[in-house]
Amino acid sequence: MIDLFERILRSSGFKFTLIGLLSLLLLIPVTMIRDLISERQERSREATLEVSEKWGLPQTVTGPFITFPVPGKPSLNGESSTTERKLHLMPGRLDVTGEVVPSEKKRGIFRVVVYETSLNMTGIFNLDNDPAGLLPAGGGPDHPGYLNFGVSDLRGIREIGITVNGRVLDEVPGLFSHDLAGSGVHVRLPDEFLSAGGLNYDIRIVVAGSSELYFTPLGRTTTVDLSSTWSDPSFDGAFLPGSREISQQGFTAQWKVNELNRNYPQVWYDRDYDVSDSRFGVRFLVP
Repeated sequence: MIDLFERILRSSGFKFTLIGLLSLLLLIPVTMIRDLISERQERSREATLEVSEKWGLPQTVTGPFITFPVPGKPSLNGESSTTERKLHLMPGRLDVTGEVVPSEKKRGIFRVVVYETSLNMTGIFNLDNDPAGLLPAGGGPDHPGYLNFGVSDLRGIREIGITVNGRVLDEVPGLFSHDLAGSGVHVRLPDEFLSAGGLNYDIRIVVAGSSELYFTPLGRTTTVDLSSTWSDPSFDGAFLPGSREISQQGFTAQWKVNELNRNYPQVWYDRDYDVSDSRFGVRFLVP
């Protein structure tokens, strides 16, 4: 009897069976750990969304850009189309300086980074630089122009002021065109501005958001100079900063993007190009 028991213990079949049983037993805690991790991740996402929806979602700033409503293209038989098209003009220069003031909000055991940022955006639109001859001439009732400024979550806007050619203009909620961004504000440009060779703009905005802040490089040349007291940034998107400094006191970062670095021109119709793939910025990590 003892010899039979020893032979069973030494047999390959018993060893394989024992190994299989042990493997199955080891899978139980591994599965439990995976379930716990998945549950924590889901609860973390829920906590982040709950805070963000009340304070401000991750923000993407797009603009400014000018939109001209123009008649549709002639059809093949020579008849004019009644469908209005939208012609978009990007700025010749877009310079952004900003300071991000972060803080933490807690939901249970989870921490969420929120922020308020003061942005100053200046530059120029070159109305006479149109080698393709697409831009309408002059201005006036038949050729109005609208300056759009995109902010992905309008609930985060605390203050905004738009100045063009030294004149403060009253912004209207919503974009005149949603071809480049989903939400934002716009102003109708005075007709006399459109007959000039260029438009100087100065946009000042205080916007609240959470976790991420991105910019879209619409300018022929775009520069962004950003600073913050947050010491755990992660630079993300299509372009990394050309220079940056990170310390326990926070970070500074500078980006420069020109038109050759992005896959869209200065002037185009409707949704001929998608600018979202060119956005860049920073994520605020929880240490």
